[in-house]
This record gives sequence, C-alpha cells and structure tokens, in this order.
Amino acid sequence: MFVATRPDYVLVRCLRESGVRVTPWRLAIYGALTGTDAHPTAKALYEQLSPEFPSLIQATVYNTLRVLVAHGLAHELGDAGDGCAHYDADLTPHINLICT
Repeated sequence: MFVATRPDYVLVRCLRESGVRVTPWRLAIYGALTGTDAHPTAKALYEQLSPEFPSLIQATVYNTLRVLVAHGLAHELGDAGDGCAHYDADLTPHINLICT
C-alpha cells in the first residue's frame, strides 16, 4: 500500500485535480526536487534519477518540471550563468543569489 509523504500528497492531489496522470517518474522527480536545496537543472535531475528509473527520458523530466511550475509546486529560477534553467521546490519566501 502506498502511503504518500506530505510533499507527495500535495503533488498527487494537484495532479489528479488537474487531470494529469500520477506516475512513478513524476513522483520521483518531485521527490528529488523537494529533497534538495541545490536548485538542480532538468539534466541534473535526469542524471540523478535515471539509474533508478532506466526508462525515464529527459522529456519526461522537462515536462514534469513544466507541470510543477504551472501548478505552483516549484519555481523556475532561470539561468545561473550556465545557460540552463534551475528549479526550486522551496516555496517559502527566500532569496536566491548567484555570485559572478
């Protein structure tokens, strides 16, 4: 029996209310994003999760991140000087700075 943790419960409820399928990949991507304060890129999330989910493709990561941002479950922080968008699931007010 699946017992959702608090972040997973929020994701499952939001996806179901929006008519979006709840998949193990989406749960894993959201879990990885909520489990870090490193502001990962989609590529970093893919590289982290692909050993555990060999059938995961990069498009799924990008699409899931788009869904999370659209539903207010994550923020897209944009380019950190590396040409890649970074993501943050910490929705509390805080500052993200980049040293140049």
